[in-house]
Amino acid sequence: MAVEMTRPKLVAPGTVLFSFKLSIGKTAIAAVPLYTNEAIAALPIRDETRVLASYLRRALEAQELAADSNRATMGLTLNKAALQDIRVPLPTLDEQRRIAAILDQADELRAKRRRTLALLDELPERIFAERFLDVGRALNPLGDLAAWQSGGTPSRSQTAFFSGDIPWMTSGELGPVRVMVSNEMLTTEAVARSSAKMIPHGSLLLGMYDTAALKSSISVGRIACNQAVAFGVPSSGVSPEFLYFAVRSQRASVLARRRGARQKNLNLSMIRSITVPVASAAEQTDFADVVQEVEALRAAAEAHLAHLDELFASLQHRAFTGQL
Repeated sequence: MAVEMTRPKLVAPGTVLFSFKLSIGKTAIAAVPLYTNEAIAALPIRDETRVLASYLRRALEAQELAADSNRATMGLTLNKAALQDIRVPLPTLDEQRRIAAILDQADELRAKRRRTLALLDELPERIFAERFLDVGRALNPLGDLAAWQSGGTPSRSQTAFFSGDIPWMTSGELGPVRVMVSNEMLTTEAVARSSAKMIPHGSLLLGMYDTAALKSSISVGRIACNQAVAFGVPSSGVSPEFLYFAVRSQRASVLARRRGARQKNLNLSMIRSITVPVASAAEQTDFADVVQEVEALRAAAEAHLAHLDELFASLQHRAFTGQL
């Protein structure tokens, strides 16, 4: 490569930045003077008559580098020798400029779709705040709006218990509005012979322990959970979508009340005492309809992003194999 690696120092605008630890292969171009940490290589162009920064960035991005990486304590990393051995094709500057422009334009389309997804993620919370967090609205404890229990873990010594078709959620898997798949699956016997419980469709799941405390999701279909997850079966006329966003709106204040010297945990009593705004059944139903509409828009945006990712990968491959 017609570049030189530098020791940590102020990086000039226009310098190609290349991640060679953990998130190997991520690239950018410095827009302002900046410093980087030890996981990022700054690659100032040594000879601008041979390579453009915009092209070099895209050429590095297209490299298959995982096979050349080493397993370090904290994850994958490339060593200096592997970095120096990276080879990129060098067509004419005009051709480099053309390739970089095509890939930049395709990547900007992906970035716009990701921004759309981020806005759609925020939209239900903003609508909830506008509709239900007005001053003076009465509050209800969660214990009055749902029946709360926690799950359990079958005996690990019975390996057959974990070979079924019932998703068994852990608190780390919560977060999406709705969940229906998990890393581990239980048998019906495992649920029957343990403190694990079957969770009704449309229940609210809440994490209780440590960093997963108050992570939340709505159950879809036939699932179970472990003891680090509380689940609430909504009372008649109570929308799970309403409960999900109501809890999220109280997250900061609730987490401040957690107990524990090392781990800051919640328990069922604390969960039942969480207060959320009072809303009529009609208000809740209308809000749930809005949430579902946003989810449909998000699913369409995700599908479009997946198509754009495929298009970008195809363009990238063609660009550096002389087919673009």
